[in-house]
Amino acid sequence: MIQDVEWRTELSNKREKRFYHPNIRAIGEGICVSKGPFGRPITVPSTMAAATMNPILESLQAINETRLEIRSQTASSPANYFILVPTLRCNIACKYCQVSRVAETARGFDWDVKVQAQALDFICATDAYEITVEFQGGEPLLRLDVLRAVTEGLGARGKKAKIVVCTNLQKVHAEAWEFLKESEALISTSFDGTWADHDLYRTQGAENLAEFRGNLTKAMEVLGPDRVSLTTTFNPHTAPAPHEVFGDMRELGVRMMFIRPVNYLGFARKSFRETRDDTPWDDYYLTFLNALIDHNRGQEMALSEYYFTYVLRRILDPRRGEHVDLRNPAPLGRDYFVIGERGDVFPSDEARMLYRTGQIDLRIGHVATGLDHQKIAQLNEHADNRSDPECAKCVYQAVCGRDLVDDISRYGTIDLPRHRTRHCQRHMSIFDFILKKLATASATDLSTMAAMAGLSSLDVSAYRANYNV
Repeated sequence: MIQDVEWRTELSNKREKRFYHPNIRAIGEGICVSKGPFGRPITVPSTMAAATMNPILESLQAINETRLEIRSQTASSPANYFILVPTLRCNIACKYCQVSRVAETARGFDWDVKVQAQALDFICATDAYEITVEFQGGEPLLRLDVLRAVTEGLGARGKKAKIVVCTNLQKVHAEAWEFLKESEALISTSFDGTWADHDLYRTQGAENLAEFRGNLTKAMEVLGPDRVSLTTTFNPHTAPAPHEVFGDMRELGVRMMFIRPVNYLGFARKSFRETRDDTPWDDYYLTFLNALIDHNRGQEMALSEYYFTYVLRRILDPRRGEHVDLRNPAPLGRDYFVIGERGDVFPSDEARMLYRTGQIDLRIGHVATGLDHQKIAQLNEHADNRSDPECAKCVYQAVCGRDLVDDISRYGTIDLPRHRTRHCQRHMSIFDFILKKLATASATDLSTMAAMAGLSSLDVSAYRANYNV
């Protein structure tokens, strides 16, 4: 019997809303993911001849079962990743901003001294010695005092913390550069592929663009390219040609970029309504990857795309589980927490965004009162694709996961059959792409892919044994 789960959200200055999220329903045998031959459930006929396709699918299914066994034996980690949002204030107004940022002069959107102390206590309660603390915003460098206090407090209390600062690099004063160097912080910033697109969506003016360009160049020189990563956001309907992106990335000396489509969250919901359907992204992303592999042939230093290399490494080693929406099982509220500007605790940054935009309350606690374990357990009832009958028939089950928050954002429910969700469609195309490369790519391309992923080589024997197409 299908059990409805009631979520009650009580948002400030908003009327109460109710959300009903039924468990995933069983689907008929005839319904399957139609994106490419590799990811099809093994019980569904393919357009390829059965004699050719069945051995491939059986081989992949065996690999999947092995991965599931490995995943079941992988011990979960204590809390070791914390995203902190000490302010929602920001000094620029990006058109596609997926959070609910406020003006730089706004009041009431920052940590106070009490929340800062409680957040430090919350983090230090973990059993983990080595942790990662990622400062987000708004623009976190507007609260350099908090960044310093938290970093120093963690060290004083015996934690070895890797510091990540997500900054727009628009205004970086001397004190901020000093902190970034002293703390050995990693910088995550945005550069939208080409200077023209970056100016259109973010800086919106020649003076601001020049200022950002100077600060990005300085970050690469002062901190080094290994400590600077770029996130590139594209409108999937108007994305630039890949070679244009490669040229500007090479000019900057970048080694790793992370490209993504505009997220259907925050201000982007108003400015980019068409991105609710971002299916054009799948074809663009795979075209981009093919072009990137071509571009990297013979290059002394490979230019990498983060998500591709992460998924590739995850396919090769199913124990990897850095991405909360690509884990199986995908426990929420266990090793990864987000602390908002008022001390609320969330299971993911996207969950924080949904709360800020008034869609649903997915808070799982507060730094002053601790975690709501009942709500965490309720979330986790739906965060494991092993309980999904459609996922159980997919050869990618062990390397995939569930993204409940994206489903809620796009569809207002988690009841949609997997193959109809963007999470499934997007990842099915990536998995198919990588598996086909592992099965058919030339030795040169395999070597190039290995370099992009930071590996010495790729062992593809398991993926080629029965591939005769």
